[in-house]
Amino acid sequence: MYKKLSSAAFSQPQRAAQDVPVPPEIPSQFSFLFQVSPLNPNYNYQIRRADLSGGWLPPNEPRSFTRESGPLYRWTDGVVDCINQNPEMPPNLSAWGGIPYSEASAFIQPETGKMLAVPFDVAIDNLRLSPYEWQTVGFHHFHTDNSSGGSASAAPHTGVRNLSCIDFAGEEPRLAAPGNTEWVDELLPRVYDYQASTPSPPESGGLCGKLTLILSLMAFSCTPQLLDGVLRYSFGRRVYQRHGCPTGRM
Repeated sequence: MYKKLSSAAFSQPQRAAQDVPVPPEIPSQFSFLFQVSPLNPNYNYQIRRADLSGGWLPPNEPRSFTRESGPLYRWTDGVVDCINQNPEMPPNLSAWGGIPYSEASAFIQPETGKMLAVPFDVAIDNLRLSPYEWQTVGFHHFHTDNSSGGSASAAPHTGVRNLSCIDFAGEEPRLAAPGNTEWVDELLPRVYDYQASTPSPPESGGLCGKLTLILSLMAFSCTPQLLDGVLRYSFGRRVYQRHGCPTGRM
């Protein structure tokens, strides 16, 4: 997956609390390229792996993966267009002026329903020679205050919105507040939803974070043959739209 910037948001707070970092508003005519390419384990070279709990782990050698080259898309101000159906893999970025890009390789662990990810292309770079191992994604929690008091507290009172920022090494295992029914479960596996039982749950401020991970979630939200339409309908807007298609998560 390829992009220009490292984060994007489906919903944004109106005003940030003091000294609390939050993602910026998406500027008008903001644009980036991205690609979603199917990646499958190949057990001809490496036996199946498991974590300490017995949960499935993907391989950790480049030759233990097979991959197809997905179409190359451009997102511009809420509109998704396919600009190349069959790009070379990896794409020749010099043709686009050598723009920087970020990557993610991701799988859904069937035993837990969680997404395992690393921040590079495992079909090219050797995971065994890197400082990384497959691990579930996490979240950073940002608390923004829309009230006149300007408090940065995480307390669930009127005016405070709790933003969840997905990352490869987020320190929190779940959302900062209950996810919106428009995207939780369909886009984000429910195992990541806010699960604390309180009389007054905190108000959700939305989901943001690493764009490569959000695109990975989008890819798993539907079956592969429906992804093109889902990208245009649900991702090709400034606010996520529930698509109602069959999930691609096993």
